[in-house]
Amino acid sequence: MKKGKVNMIILILLILLVLALGVGVGTYVGMNLNNKLKVSQENDKKQLEEQSINKPENKKLEEIEKNNEQQESENIILNEEVKYDGSKEIIIQGKTYTVSYLSEKFEHIDNNELKQTEVKLYLNDKKIKTLNLGYIIDVEHTYGNKGYEVELHHFCEEYILIEVKQRINDGEYEPTNAETFCIVNTNGEHIETFEWNDATQITDTETNEKLTYKINNDSLILYEDWPGDQIGTYYATEIRYTVIRDYIKGKIIKIHKNVILAGK
Repeated sequence: MKKGKVNMIILILLILLVLALGVGVGTYVGMNLNNKLKVSQENDKKQLEEQSINKPENKKLEEIEKNNEQQESENIILNEEVKYDGSKEIIIQGKTYTVSYLSEKFEHIDNNELKQTEVKLYLNDKKIKTLNLGYIIDVEHTYGNKGYEVELHHFCEEYILIEVKQRINDGEYEPTNAETFCIVNTNGEHIETFEWNDATQITDTETNEKLTYKINNDSLILYEDWPGDQIGTYYATEIRYTVIRDYIKGKIIKIHKNVILAGK
């Protein structure tokens, strides 16, 4: 009887041990499966995120956003850095346009005592042209502290003629007066630039008229010379420049046969 009870107890203990081992193994296996499942889910999520980031449209959007941010940053810096020498307004067909200008001096590559002047022109804060005015010499400040002056003209119905005046040293005994005529359209596109200075001034000997330049609402008149038939004689052509659909049209309107050139 006692022996039977002992066997029964041993059997029960064995059954409990087997159950405990089964529960333990099951728990361990379940935990491993859960861990593997979590790792797999995390990997899948990471892979989806990477695929989403690497999609062409997403990359394109990201590049656009970066470019916009960079452009905004550049615009802010540009607006902070540009300090114009001055600005002037002109009204064309009921609309107001603002021309601004900014000068900068730079040294000659062979002589740091000689400084040329560049003038940057802007239309409604959009850069349209850089003019090299050469070696400005304006001791008497004829054109202000910067050595140049800007005037605006309504030109050929819907164009702007920007007249830049200065005094330059071009090797003559005294500084010469010079003009730069920059023609632009109302979109801020450069059409043409003309130059004149009084070192090339022409005098008509018949009328004693000094042939310099003329600015009208519909034209810019300049004079060019060339040698005459006899040595020491010169002719001068009076040329009228107009703008038609963003193209400059030049036409000779008069020939002066008896002229004297400045300095000759």
